[in-house]
Amino acid sequence: MFRRSSIVTLLASGFMLIAGRAAAQGPPQPDPVLTRFELGASVAFKERLDQPAGQRDWTGPGAAVEAAGNLGNHLALVGAADTFFDGRTSLLAGARISSGFFFGSGRDPVPGRFVGKILVGSIAIDGITSRVGLQIGGGGDVLFSQPRGTGLHWEVGFRFVPGADSHQNKGYAQVGLIFGPRTGRPTLHRRAETASHSPRQA
Repeated sequence: MFRRSSIVTLLASGFMLIAGRAAAQGPPQPDPVLTRFELGASVAFKERLDQPAGQRDWTGPGAAVEAAGNLGNHLALVGAADTFFDGRTSLLAGARISSGFFFGSGRDPVPGRFVGKILVGSIAIDGITSRVGLQIGGGGDVLFSQPRGTGLHWEVGFRFVPGADSHQNKGYAQVGLIFGPRTGRPTLHRRAETASHSPRQA
């Protein structure tokens, strides 16, 4: 006669074995679909540029929006804007380079990519004054399986504004959503359909 503890152990071992095989096989990995245009909306934080050198004070949260036109899998033109409740609004434009969407391993259900940006434009010093400056940053995107066409975006970097009182670079950080790129249909399904319609060899 099996004891209750033995039955529980046996069932648990069987469940772990089945789960382990399923994890090793991994879910179907659909090919990412890159759209021509992308939109983004993020919560933003940045170091204040109206502080003296050596002093680092952050302001936020603010709102940041972005529009990108893809020129290929790895290059895009970008227009961006951010605003804060104290009236600091910046407008920038430039280029984005990326690794392209990829799966980190055979077990990843959704793809991601690394991105880097170089933007130039009007960067707010305070609620009244703006100066021409440079923004350099990098981060990543991870697509959601549902709803399709959305993903998580994060980004950190620095802003260089020669006319600022601080006379040094200041950091910024953003986290939010992107809209446009999406996961495609599972590739295994397409392969199965293709195989079913292909002639069999004798």
